Amino acid sequence: MRTPIYWTTVTFLMALGCSGLMGYGEEIASADVQSGERFKLDYTPTTDAPHQLWIDTKLSWTGSEGHIKGKLKVGKGELMDVDFDHDEAPMGGGRVTLNTVETTRGMSGTVWVMELPASAAGESVTVQGKWTGDKGTTIEKLRFVVTD
Repeated sequence: MRTPIYWTTVTFLMALGCSGLMGYGEEIASADVQSGERFKLDYTPTTDAPHQLWIDTKLSWTGSEGHIKGKLKVGKGELMDVDFDHDEAPMGGGRVTLNTVETTRGMSGTVWVMELPASAAGESVTVQGKWTGDKGTTIEKLRFVVTD
């Protein structure tokens, strides 16, 4: 018979393996973002392969869930609408999260946002945009991170 310790260990190892497969990678660049203010994050790709965009965030909310949203533009690409509901973490919406801690009125953690388009190594790329919290959601911390 398998004990709760066994299942905790299996769950931990599976999470470790999944985050390794997703690959947080090496941090290349980051930018602290203030709610409602435009931001710009420049990075230089280390390889020709696509890079990953993550948010390192801490949210609190007064309603039943937290929701942040924004617009992102990568390089010369189109402006994209991107949003994140706290209940998508870690598996509900298919997003990969790391170090996530949730309470009934808040969450903190690192959440994968998107794969950035491949660019030539050594060629500077800009990620820019503006993010806000819905009514009742407070963004206590929001840092965008580019990894290889």
